[in-house]
Amino acid sequence: MPNAMGEDVVAEQRVRAQQGVLVQLLTSERLDLLPLAEAYARLTRRVAEVIGVERVSIWDLDQAAGRLHCRHLHFHGSDSHSSGEMLRAEDYPVYFHTLAHSRAIAAHDACNDPATREFASGYLKPLGISSMLDATVRRSGHTVGIVCLEHVGPARRWSLDEQQFCATVADIVVMLQESQERRELQERLYQQMRRDALTGLPNLTRLREELGAMDLQRCGPHALMLLDLERFGEINHSLGHRTGDQVLCAIASRLTTDLPPGARVARLSGDKFALWLPLQDGADPLALARSIQACLREPIDIGAARLAVTARFGISLCPEHGSDGHELLLRADMAMHDAKGTLHGCLLYDPVRDRSSARRLGLIHDLRGADQRAELFAVFQPRVSLPEGRILGVEALLRWRHPQLGNVSPGEFIPLAEMSDLIVDLTLAVLRMSGSAWHSWQQAGHELALSINLSARAIGDRGFTEAVLRQLAESGVPPQHIEFEITESAICDETDQGLETLRLIREAGARISLDDFGVGHSSMARLSRLPVDVMKIDQMFVRDMLRDPRHAAIVRTSIDLAHSMGLSAVAEGVETAEVAAALARLGCDEAQGYHYGATLPPEELARLLRPGGTAP
Repeated sequence: MPNAMGEDVVAEQRVRAQQGVLVQLLTSERLDLLPLAEAYARLTRRVAEVIGVERVSIWDLDQAAGRLHCRHLHFHGSDSHSSGEMLRAEDYPVYFHTLAHSRAIAAHDACNDPATREFASGYLKPLGISSMLDATVRRSGHTVGIVCLEHVGPARRWSLDEQQFCATVADIVVMLQESQERRELQERLYQQMRRDALTGLPNLTRLREELGAMDLQRCGPHALMLLDLERFGEINHSLGHRTGDQVLCAIASRLTTDLPPGARVARLSGDKFALWLPLQDGADPLALARSIQACLREPIDIGAARLAVTARFGISLCPEHGSDGHELLLRADMAMHDAKGTLHGCLLYDPVRDRSSARRLGLIHDLRGADQRAELFAVFQPRVSLPEGRILGVEALLRWRHPQLGNVSPGEFIPLAEMSDLIVDLTLAVLRMSGSAWHSWQQAGHELALSINLSARAIGDRGFTEAVLRQLAESGVPPQHIEFEITESAICDETDQGLETLRLIREAGARISLDDFGVGHSSMARLSRLPVDVMKIDQMFVRDMLRDPRHAAIVRTSIDLAHSMGLSAVAEGVETAEVAAALARLGCDEAQGYHYGATLPPEELARLLRPGGTAP
């Protein structure tokens, strides 16, 4: 009896030691956060110490091929190291069969045990191994590997607690593998979010990160060039998006050829690219841009088509034009926009040309926190049915009340948001504010259609679709009451990413409206392929339709075209009852403009919705 009690005490101490090692590995040392090879090294070393064996190894099982590969081996007196050893089922059929039908193999006399004696002459005896304890590593009900403990010297019996400990170690191996896979998945997702899927180039997010990580004050002279392919939309829509994608990949390849050390190339969105180039002493950045232009103009052969592509360049210089990546991107973008129509299509940023640069940079800086500081708010313009003039919906418009400058015009801050990385956040802010207003109107008995403007920059952002659908779900507004507006010129210039964004939004239940119709350059074939439900006729034609027969013809033709394509026709800029009546006679479905009300805060629009209500 005393011997039995003594054995129990020893066994309890052994179990506590085993548990203590595992707890320390998982809590203090956070084994699950280490790279898999390092985690295996620590685990096998500590298991060997606590169990008192000379060899501990972890093996992966390839069931289809019938092979065990040693991923890590620790043996007494040596550092842990990986081993390339491999066991084949055809050489050890009994052992593999036993693993397939057992969770563990506890071989006291391994050289004579039926499950392990196949190893005796070629493995066990040369190494002096007398006893083996194996536990299978199982995931989703399948054996994917083993943990193997091997004792050198006199044979030993494996106690039940040691067998259970080995099984627990096998479970920890599963946890380590899953942790490694999660980290690898996260890294892949992280890289995907920072890399353009089509060309493999870094995207705008990655470029910003790389510029932000540099010490631009000390990195020496550099040029940041933004380039925009001209008339690229025509390639997409006349030859197809597949051809357009091939052109973009060819352009990416040319831009990355023979780059100097330290150079970077990124695809920002659609047909826009960026180059970050070191400048040698006395180098002329405009001459460098023109040489790149000439390279891009070389014909591209795609199938039977031979295409020539031109590009306009905007250039900012480091450190002259900015001390951080954001300033350089903004100023290169300004120069690129100003380069349109110039002789060579290349322009260097000029502070004299951009007289408002200080104000613009200040506004962009302040705009970043404007939503959190409650400086942004939404106003709404009624949209009515014709001819009765009943309010069916509203168009949401963002406004900014700056604490020092007062009301900043949307015509000023929206383009700044588009040039920076803020336009997606502003779009989500409008959707959030509009959703809150919509619920207040619904509670008063009014279920209005809610129209939100989209920017081409926003729909070209790879993460925009998920973000807008998530915000739409959080708003609680049924998708069928939401309409997203995109201008004709923007949607026709966009590539696959923008069109895919619109398609997914439409599939979620929202409607898509083509805004400012008539001022873009859409062909009928192109319009038929666009995922739209509503056509909004631009106000420049509507406002003068009673005075200019040509504008009247454009309005009438646009209404007929919309109806022939199964779209609703909405007239913008209706300022008089006479224009409204003329639109009704032409069969226009809806209208908006100052005749029906200016932009109003949500509470004032609520008063207008009441029977007999009028706008203040």
